[in-house]
Amino acid sequence: MRRLFCALSLFATVSFGARSQEATAPSPTEQLGILAAMIKPGDWLEVTDEVNFTVDHVLPNVVGNGLSPITEFTDRALFDPKHRMVHVMGCARGGAVGTDYECGDGNNNDAGYSYYDLVANTWTRDTSHAVNTAPHAYDHATLDDDGNLYFWENIETNGHVLQMRTGGPGGRWSTIPQGGGAWCPSCALEFFPERRSLVFIDGGNDVNRPKGGPTFFPKIIERRRNGSWTPTTITSTPSEFIGYLANFSRYSPQRQLIYFGGGQADNAGVGTRILWTYDAAGKLERQEDAPSGLQLGTLGSSGKQAINPCNGNLLALDNTPKDVWEFDPTSTPDGTWTNVGMHPLTTDDGNQLLAVLATVDDYDVVMVVSYNGGGEVWLYKPSGCA
Repeated sequence: MRRLFCALSLFATVSFGARSQEATAPSPTEQLGILAAMIKPGDWLEVTDEVNFTVDHVLPNVVGNGLSPITEFTDRALFDPKHRMVHVMGCARGGAVGTDYECGDGNNNDAGYSYYDLVANTWTRDTSHAVNTAPHAYDHATLDDDGNLYFWENIETNGHVLQMRTGGPGGRWSTIPQGGGAWCPSCALEFFPERRSLVFIDGGNDVNRPKGGPTFFPKIIERRRNGSWTPTTITSTPSEFIGYLANFSRYSPQRQLIYFGGGQADNAGVGTRILWTYDAAGKLERQEDAPSGLQLGTLGSSGKQAINPCNGNLLALDNTPKDVWEFDPTSTPDGTWTNVGMHPLTTDDGNQLLAVLATVDDYDVVMVVSYNGGGEVWLYKPSGCA
């Protein structure tokens, strides 16, 4: 049964070619568009049955722990307007409770990739290329504006590579060597159209990360069109450090900047709330910290992020309480966080919000794939959208 949740508002190729002009136009007959048109700003609509979603698309590739979905170790889905797809790619805990994580190739391959086809209104589990990665694959996927999918496979023993998929369903896979040097346990990855670059967010070093050394500061590591990787230190001031792993990043087309930060930290917990921006001119700015209690991009527990499709602000979903927060980078010199309502998503026994979010710009909604023993798909239309 379809459920409506009304919350009261409180207030390219490897060389990164030119922006594609061939994106398929949204169709008034796409089921997602029909459903999105039913939602008022600030409301949520459950559409699980209407978009033909089943839990098979987020559970491990092989028999394992059925309580552990791919959404456990990834934070975002990706909307591809050119090929009319939403991608979900990541890693689940897999095997029986208490056993080691079993992501990557082998008999216990618990990583996976599924996509939703907006035109056909179907989900597909794509096994044309095995997903090899370390377990905590938060924010490891991104899309360029030609619809090419990039996924960072964090495999310490085999080096680090980027995995690229081109051309929509049935496309090609290839790899790009990671640059920038030091080991990164859970870098976030983003594509920046105005800079024609891939951008790693590397949280740097703390006591749990000896490989980088005591002065391995948080960095942006950027791959430009010529294939070179350029590391830039974000800050050397400990009180400004983002978490050393499980960082997040989100590109805003309206603001032409990347929001990034959060993550797990030993820096008195400060890193989990720290927010930075990186703009098209290459300027780094520290922004207002997330509200107390809201953790940004840390180990799946809370702070799930998306971009507001109507204004380019950052949205963040908490788990306790189930608040929706919005960050406006232009309201004050360091921006402002505002509580804009609540969400209906369930959490698991550990109070984790096992969900991935995709901003579907064409229909002014955020699509959320959520799992807590059962699968749910919701559409959220942020306040301010017509």
